[in-house]
Amino acid sequence: MRDVRQGVFHTGVLTRSCGLAATLPRDALKQDAPLVREPGSLLDKTAGELARLAYSESLPEAAIGMATVNSLLEVDLASCTELNAAELILKKGRGKNVAVVGHFPFLPRIREVAAAL
Repeated sequence: MRDVRQGVFHTGVLTRSCGLAATLPRDALKQDAPLVREPGSLLDKTAGELARLAYSESLPEAAIGMATVNSLLEVDLASCTELNAAELILKKGRGKNVAVVGHFPFLPRIREVAAAL
């Protein structure tokens, strides 16, 4: 494990690459302490141990787990294209049923052109 950073809105874990996950502060703050067990020993854990935190009842721990899983994904950068997700969804989702996981500031624009969001 190379690094773990948890902020108010995002969690980042650095293993072979950097993985991100949403922290979900409003929901997490409704949970009982401790929100993250053993916070001072996260860097001593293996990537597998941190990835298993994705199953935690604690939302901040689950965010660490998901960020770890994302950091372990192998991505072929040669096949990647930089584009604006909102513009792609607007183009391909016009008149169709669209599902988006998460909350994004462009969703009102999608709602205007999609059959259902």
